[in-house]
Amino acid sequence: MKKCKNCGKEFEPTCNRQKHCCPECRTAYSWKRQKDRQKTEQSRRQKEKKKKRTSTLADQNKQARACGLSYGKYVAQKYAPVVREKNIHCSEKENIKTYGKG
Repeated sequence: MKKCKNCGKEFEPTCNRQKHCCPECRTAYSWKRQKDRQKTEQSRRQKEKKKKRTSTLADQNKQARACGLSYGKYVAQKYAPVVREKNIHCSEKENIKTYGKG
């Protein structure tokens, strides 16, 4: 005798691998597991989002001004696909100013 994973009722399995007393219990248990997985995935994503936000808006604005950029341009540069020739970073701008390349 085995206990059904969904309802807890005891049943006689027809094969060794059977874990549920009937097909209805099997589908109900599968729906429960799927919803649980979705909840855990959502909570994991929310935790990751919280971890990513380490600097404040004011800090980012200070960094942008230090590079000689507006906040919008600074953030756009941060999230744009990196193209080395077109994307000039803060340290490279200083080099261009000092060596007269730009």
